[in-house]
Amino acid sequence: TIGMMDSPSFGGRSPVNKIEITNVLGEKIYQAAFVNGAGGKQTIDISFQPGGVYFLKVEAGEKILVQKIIIRKY
Repeated sequence: TIGMMDSPSFGGRSPVNKIEITNVLGEKIYQAAFVNGAGGKQTIDISFQPGGVYFLKVEAGEKILVQKIIIRKY
């Protein structure tokens, strides 16, 4: 489970307007868009996905943050 809050976001200047998670092949497994940064706090459950590498992409105004996520299943 990934927990995110859009405030303060990127220095508090640009609210988050899009969140996307892709697998290592570039396939989207999650996507959400927000109007005027109305996302607030977001909890994203990707525990049902198989173990592996994923990428979280957050867009806020003109800025983009990409973070690698590793899911380990034992």
